[in-house]
Amino acid sequence: TVGTRQRTGHVHDTRAVERQESFAHTRPTIREESALMLIAFLEGLLDLLGGEWWAYALLFGICAGDAVVPALPSETAVIVCGIQVARGDMSWGWVIFLAALGAFVGDNTSYSAGRWLGQPIVRRFFSGERARGRLDWARRFLLDRGPYVLVVARFIPGGRTLTTFTSGLV
Repeated sequence: TVGTRQRTGHVHDTRAVERQESFAHTRPTIREESALMLIAFLEGLLDLLGGEWWAYALLFGICAGDAVVPALPSETAVIVCGIQVARGDMSWGWVIFLAALGAFVGDNTSYSAGRWLGQPIVRRFFSGERARGRLDWARRFLLDRGPYVLVVARFIPGGRTLTTFTSGLV
């Protein structure tokens, strides 16, 4: 138990206010400041994407473009939209549908680019005997293990683009 003297001891402490003020006026470290800026940015992004119709179009565009331009963060966009679903600002059915549709359209766009635009690339960069051997190896590899390669490539940065483009190419 705490005695009367111990309970009232802090009241007569003249330095208590000074100690509280020193904590109140300390400047955050660079790491803390960076974390606060990141949190503020993410909160702003969540508010920006909050339930607007164009958030769905943006999600579709990012997911479709990720297969063609690997720098687009489709996984992050889906996560942000998932947070919006949890907040009640977006519909989970539309988020799942548009993310899947965007991935499908993007994969087919990359495949089509390899199929229809890849031949000039083959003529330019794969004209030698050694390069032809590599293309034949890629063709055989995709015929033997195509489904596995397409699934695994989704988890490798840039792998999705290269795999779908190469599938169309060979």
